[in-house]
Amino acid sequence: MWIVPSACEVTPLWETVIEDDYFVLQRNTVEQESLWGSVMGTLQAMFDVRQAPFRILLKTSPVKLLSGDAALTIAVGDSRRDIESAWEWIHANLVDSEDHGSAVRAICAKIEAQVSEEVAGTDEAAGDERFRATARAFRQTFSLSATERLVNYFSCSSGGGLLSQGWMYISEHYLAYYSYVFGVESKILVELKNITEIRKERSKKTLLPDTVYVKTSEGRELRFSNLFRRDEAYELLQSLVNRALHRLLRTTRTEPGSDLSQSSPSLSSTDVTGTPTLKEGLDRQKKDVLIQSLFNVPPGEELVEQSWSVLWMEHRPDEIYRGELFLTRRFVLFSSTDTRLTIPTCAIRRMEKVFQQNEAGKNTDELYGVALTTCHHQKVYLSVGGSVRQCDRFCFRLKEVLLDNAKLAKEQLGPFLATLPSEQLIMGEERCAVVAEGLGPIFGFPGESTDSNHATLPSKKMQTILYEYWGGYFSEYGRNFSMLKAPYFARLVRAGLPNRLRGEMWEICCGSLYSRFFSPSLYKQTLDLNEGKSSLASLPEYPAYQKDEGIQMLRRVLQAYAWHDPELGYCQAMNIVTSVLLIFANEEQAFWLLKYLCGRALPGYYSTNMWGAILDQQVFEILVRRHLPLLSAHFKANDIQLSVATTPWFLTLYLSSMPLQQALRILDWFFLDGVPFLFRFALEVLKCNSSILMDVYEDGEMVRILREFMCSLDQVETFAGEDRPMSRFQHVLKLAHSDFSDVVTMDRIEVLRKEHQLKVIQNIGDYTRKTTVRDVVDSCKLSISRDAVTFFYGEFSKALYYSSAAAALPQGGDLDCFISFMSATTTWRLPDRSRRGNTPQRPSAVLVYCEHLFKEFSRERQDRITFAELVCLMDKLVTLDWQGHCELLFGAFCDSESLTYEGIISMTEALLKLTLEEDITAGISQLLKIEQRQQSLEEFILCVQGFDAVKSFLSGGIQRTIKLEAETTLSSPGVSEIKGVMNSLWSQLKSPWSHSVTSPTSELAAVEAAARAAATIQTSTVPVQTISTPTTIPATTGQLSAMSASDDVGLLLEELRQTVTQAPRGSNDTIP
Repeated sequence: MWIVPSACEVTPLWETVIEDDYFVLQRNTVEQESLWGSVMGTLQAMFDVRQAPFRILLKTSPVKLLSGDAALTIAVGDSRRDIESAWEWIHANLVDSEDHGSAVRAICAKIEAQVSEEVAGTDEAAGDERFRATARAFRQTFSLSATERLVNYFSCSSGGGLLSQGWMYISEHYLAYYSYVFGVESKILVELKNITEIRKERSKKTLLPDTVYVKTSEGRELRFSNLFRRDEAYELLQSLVNRALHRLLRTTRTEPGSDLSQSSPSLSSTDVTGTPTLKEGLDRQKKDVLIQSLFNVPPGEELVEQSWSVLWMEHRPDEIYRGELFLTRRFVLFSSTDTRLTIPTCAIRRMEKVFQQNEAGKNTDELYGVALTTCHHQKVYLSVGGSVRQCDRFCFRLKEVLLDNAKLAKEQLGPFLATLPSEQLIMGEERCAVVAEGLGPIFGFPGESTDSNHATLPSKKMQTILYEYWGGYFSEYGRNFSMLKAPYFARLVRAGLPNRLRGEMWEICCGSLYSRFFSPSLYKQTLDLNEGKSSLASLPEYPAYQKDEGIQMLRRVLQAYAWHDPELGYCQAMNIVTSVLLIFANEEQAFWLLKYLCGRALPGYYSTNMWGAILDQQVFEILVRRHLPLLSAHFKANDIQLSVATTPWFLTLYLSSMPLQQALRILDWFFLDGVPFLFRFALEVLKCNSSILMDVYEDGEMVRILREFMCSLDQVETFAGEDRPMSRFQHVLKLAHSDFSDVVTMDRIEVLRKEHQLKVIQNIGDYTRKTTVRDVVDSCKLSISRDAVTFFYGEFSKALYYSSAAAALPQGGDLDCFISFMSATTTWRLPDRSRRGNTPQRPSAVLVYCEHLFKEFSRERQDRITFAELVCLMDKLVTLDWQGHCELLFGAFCDSESLTYEGIISMTEALLKLTLEEDITAGISQLLKIEQRQQSLEEFILCVQGFDAVKSFLSGGIQRTIKLEAETTLSSPGVSEIKGVMNSLWSQLKSPWSHSVTSPTSELAAVEAAARAAATIQTSTVPVQTISTPTTIPATTGQLSAMSASDDVGLLLEELRQTVTQAPRGSNDTIP
């Protein structure tokens, strides 16, 4: 691997292998099995300064390099083969100048250019040299791909005590631990997607809060103690595991997404792969996501500036709010305890600097804050920070943002605001454009004709009163894009929304108004691009949906969203929610409201596996257990499933569980308070019926009682403690807010979701695995066992997970995914396609063979292979006879229905790469004796029949290269094993001093014996635990000798290839 040229000092820890006037190739002596190597390895592991086994130095002068001299490190290698390849490339491409000084400068420039090209998107692009070295050592230690990015690392202990002190590494896809204590090496590597539980603990020995507990899907339990930065490690690990499991959800979908779009939106709102380090990107993303969720601004908003602030309005100077001020690329945002201000910068007409005043009331030169004049001519004052410098920086950034959005304010703002009902209410209909409304004004609003004094939904007279209240609020605190959400705002929403304002106020509460403004043509373009495609949806009971106009509106919105988000598609519960949205909102408004519901408010509710709804049902049962313990215990004792009744409540937002007049008020509260209100209302319903439910012993009886209660919510009663009659619904709303608003918060729900979503997603993955394996076994006539199919499923899903697109299981994997799968399930020596080479290379013959297998067995789509097709392929490779393998090989290397001698050479090379058995490589090379002429398939089979070794290998040798089960996983050494190694080492060291006569020779022999004993114990009793990675692991130094025989034949094949290229065509000479 090339690295940025960095200064280093030559020390005795490095042994020179090759040296010339410009470069030195060195080997790390610490890797040697000796006492000195064990001690140095321990110190390097403790301080996390481990070095690569090989490196190449650039000499600053042409003299011989001595200990203590300075040089530049330009390359490091994990194996001798890698470093020798880099050495050859250096001498072929870099040295082109006779002057040593100019040559060194030119070499450094070329190396830096090479590095900048190769390390884009990797840890080598980080500016911190210490971090780059640590990331390099991490990937080398665990044999990971060069594209695997380290996020952070922490000093900790895995077995307890200083004897197992090491380092925890958290990368993009792995949790790893490494320690090296006096020759004993401990490794732990866990894929983040396999983690099912994470929690904080206290150390059992010291009782200090310094431990993180991790449990995997295989049932393995790990504890990392002595973590002095435990909270930071826990939050980082929790965040990355959540990202990993959301990615896993995409690959475990049981149904394919719609093919209407080739790209699917990512579950992560921000891409962090382009930042210098992944940790910096995650920290930045965390801040941005907090801002987006706090103010409901569109995803992708990036924080530009932040400061504490004081806010007041020009015409209400007595109302002062203290909070925090945020500036993003398109918004000015303010937040205090009970107040929110969200102003798109395009809605700001003027910005003025506000200066402090002296005792005489005159302005001074000290900058204090800014005054913003909005498009509705309201003036908002904002103090910024505690210093003039901070305020000046904020004003400068705000000016830049205003200039960036000036065109948007000029061309788009006015026409958009003219279509909003709030503008009509204040400015009058004659000064506004025609507003495209929903179905309500045409077919009537639900309950509008009710004349009862205690009606749940306000009558027409009440509607007029509500309009007056909201008109007054708009005049005092602004409207739509300039509205200040003061404490009075929430009380007005909870009291009820006017019918004609309801759609717009829903948009303002959830933020979809801003998304619709910044993407004005998305809905129309989606419909236009997919015009004429099939429709969907069943229709609810509402007069508009009994006519074609309402039916087409509902179908257009549902179809547009299914086309916009093909990964999610369409769920049956969507039509119930969307049909109600269309009563109060036009099609485009309903589309964006539905997008908010499915994406931000209720993630995973309407997916094919409904993981969000399943997770929230578990969260709800925990809340019932905490706040209604007697009822929860009764349900558990009688095996009553509460989710049978409550799941439809959450999926349809209570719209199908109670009269529509009351359900609309539920939506008002939901858009205001978010998902916590769904939990609060459900808890209050159970609490009101707890005395009756305590006598229920069956699920059906519980559902009946709750259904009857929901249907009776419009009944008016006089409740204890109330001075006037009210409906049951109003009473439940009031109690839900007073009883649970302080204890059932969004923060609490998020904590419970994080605690249980790992298990939920893993359970969904297990269910998908079982059903997929069963379907493949039942539908395909296979010779391999069900266990083998299960093993193939695990490796295929892993390859899908780590592929760049993270495709769903039914869609299948592409060629890269297929090669990763073959690397994990065979012993074939496939090149790692993720590793960037230094020189252009010809296509590997074994890759050509894999590409042929991929095309041969991918029947449904030529660019993807499904799991069923993959299992059939593996079954064929195991059961085919030698003639069947000959047909596959012929198809891979033939040229226009005939096999040339160059194709035979490539075929021989591929067969050599399929096996590591040295005793058959000479037999395979018999293929080279075939005469140099074109052959048909029948002629080729006859030739192979004459070579017994080749025929034998094709009959049974290829089958032996297929893995039908996972490799055995070994455990890492414990503290007792490390102590045993140290005791053995100490006994060997002190043995010479037990005699009366000693000599330096005997002492040296004792040291060497002790080192050999430690190495023997390490190899035999202290196995290293590793988990296979989805990429091909490069050959280590110890594997080179095992490959030497086949590599020699490979060199012969390369020479033959060059000979064939240069020789005249048509020669019938045979190769001896």
